[in-house]
Amino acid sequence: QENLDLKEGFAKELIVENNDNIRLDSYIANENSDLSRAVIQKLLEDGNILVNDVIKKSSYKVKKGDVIKIDGFDGLLVNSII
Repeated sequence: QENLDLKEGFAKELIVENNDNIRLDSYIANENSDLSRAVIQKLLEDGNILVNDVIKKSSYKVKKGDVIKIDGFDGLLVNSII
């Protein structure tokens, strides 16, 4: 698992291989233990998490083969930890 660099923002791509048919926010939290639900929620609200290059709501149920792109931290993690 990759470590997050809190100072330089973050971009990551996940491909759903298992745990499909669960909520997008839950899937991301399960795959990225370094991210809190609050941070994931903020990223989703700001359109910084894409599924197959489309903005989805946190309630979206992931499917096998979905490509999830996470981007746009820009200090969000640092601010949420302090």
